[in-house]
Amino acid sequence: MKQQTFPAITASHFYSLIVGIITDKRQEQYHHKLFELNAIYTLLLKQLTKKEQQFFATAYSRSIFVFDYFRVPQDIVKPLFRVGALMRELFVDENYPISEIQYVEAVKAVANAVCYFSNEPIPQQITAFFAHLEKTETQSIEKETKNIEKELDFLPIVALNKSKVLKTTNDKLYFKIIGQAEGLGRVCVFVWEKMSYLQPLIWKYARINFTNLKAKISEEETEDEKIIYYTTPTTLITLDPDFLVDASVIAMCRLRYSVNPIWNLLSNFTSMLANFYTLRGNMVNDYLDRYLIDNRTSPQELFAQSIQNKPLLALLFTHEDENKVIKEVKAHFLTIEHDFVRNYKQHNLSLEPTFLSEKYGLRGRLDVLVEYENEPYRKDVIELKTSKDPQNYRMPIYPKDALQAVCYNLLISATNPDLTISSAILYSSAAPSQNPLRNAPNTITHQRQALFIRNFIAYYSYKLTTEPERILKFIDEKYFQKNGLWDSQKLEIRHFRSVIYRASEVEKAYFYNFVKFIAREYRSAKVGNNNQRTDEGFATLWNQSLKEKELNYKVLAYLKFEKTVVQGNRKNLFFQKTKGKTIPISTFRQGDFILLFPQTTENSLQPTQHQVIKGTIQENGDDYLIISPLNQ
Repeated sequence: MKQQTFPAITASHFYSLIVGIITDKRQEQYHHKLFELNAIYTLLLKQLTKKEQQFFATAYSRSIFVFDYFRVPQDIVKPLFRVGALMRELFVDENYPISEIQYVEAVKAVANAVCYFSNEPIPQQITAFFAHLEKTETQSIEKETKNIEKELDFLPIVALNKSKVLKTTNDKLYFKIIGQAEGLGRVCVFVWEKMSYLQPLIWKYARINFTNLKAKISEEETEDEKIIYYTTPTTLITLDPDFLVDASVIAMCRLRYSVNPIWNLLSNFTSMLANFYTLRGNMVNDYLDRYLIDNRTSPQELFAQSIQNKPLLALLFTHEDENKVIKEVKAHFLTIEHDFVRNYKQHNLSLEPTFLSEKYGLRGRLDVLVEYENEPYRKDVIELKTSKDPQNYRMPIYPKDALQAVCYNLLISATNPDLTISSAILYSSAAPSQNPLRNAPNTITHQRQALFIRNFIAYYSYKLTTEPERILKFIDEKYFQKNGLWDSQKLEIRHFRSVIYRASEVEKAYFYNFVKFIAREYRSAKVGNNNQRTDEGFATLWNQSLKEKELNYKVLAYLKFEKTVVQGNRKNLFFQKTKGKTIPISTFRQGDFILLFPQTTENSLQPTQHQVIKGTIQENGDDYLIISPLNQ
């Protein structure tokens, strides 16, 4: 008999919840009963993982961990997978047809799971409820998933095992990943050549996204290799995609000669103080926004506004600094006011729009997004840079700026693969005669380089939660020898190493344990909880359906935009709630920070398929909502 996982009193509680569902005469619809049953199943999974140092962004990834870790037999696993497939349909469409057999099979699946993990027999009241089922009916809620395509545009998996890096007879490198794919079951992915750098990064139960795979189906192979996929020359791989990395963070890892993700590790332990150049950049960026909406202003007013927004800047800058920055930004303004920027004003412009992508694990705030009324599938991205003209160094754009632009292309392409996207860098320090608006490349090589950096950042972040001492040893000059560090960058590394070197053993122990604690909190906030709290992290934005969010009172849906309301010096958005659809009770309060995005269909949310607007709640009335966007 299997070892007991939780005590009898816990099993009794789960059984009583199931009894409550099957005996509730107030609610006869199977849909609502299944939502309640799914909540019990989710609670069971959390109970089984509450002591684990794992982070789960979805219930599916949590279930894969449970089934593998506890070696759950297939007669328990398969019915639970069928329940999961059924719930996915219900979360998308509440009117999805549900039969009595499907409902009863779901009750049996969850009850059998409680019995398996507790060794406590199922109460007679529950066994009697599904006693009439025939074995031939147990496939009734299994969705047909054996339609395996020869090519696959997108495959997300939970990693269960991996091989070493191997070589073919003609010396090509590759390794294999065995994983579980929702709707497909156990799959094997062969990762070839340049992508083999991922082999040491992948940990057990990590989520991985693949694009553009080729498939092979064999009935003669082992269970793990019946469905085999191969990476192709256009495959992109994202490790831990729910851990979003900002495009600007990726760009900063492009050093003097080459990229090095370790630089991001160091940046976590350094602070960048405001300086003359950041002030100048902010002023020029503000001017671009004002120019594009025909709300021009003077350099003096922009400087004063910067001081008002961050009063501590007044302590850092003298009158001479003020005169110098005002003089310099005037040259930048002349470039911005030229025809190549002015011509964009006739099109639809979004200023500083935010995009998120759980497909590529990216997030970013663009400077300008240009959309064309007569070309709905065309998008142009403009990224403003106030640094020195790269043509002074015999290059059209800086490599780090190209990386940032590539990330923006990936973010927008994730919303719709049919879009035609071009990115350009506007170097406002360049004279108009020098063609300061320059195209940024968007090749598969550039995309893979951006995700190479991103994947290492995700890996380092994960490993800081378990072994910070080993990971922080990478912050050493010997790991940057090919990057051509500037003297100031070398000093930052030496300072970090010297502080660690001079610390006592007690101080080091405290430091590494504190880093581990902060890394876990940070990861929990981004990906999901650490199994001891109810907060499930930012990733629930796209991982939870509308129905799940409503059950947790964490969404206000079916909002209808009515008008813009001017309150003081801010323009706020007034939304009308839909009676009978917008939930009357929620966790939102006045002053709360919120994300606003379109509701795609009646019962569906796809926040990563649209621009996301950040704002705060000004008023939350019974039948209306007033939101103040952060970007005015």
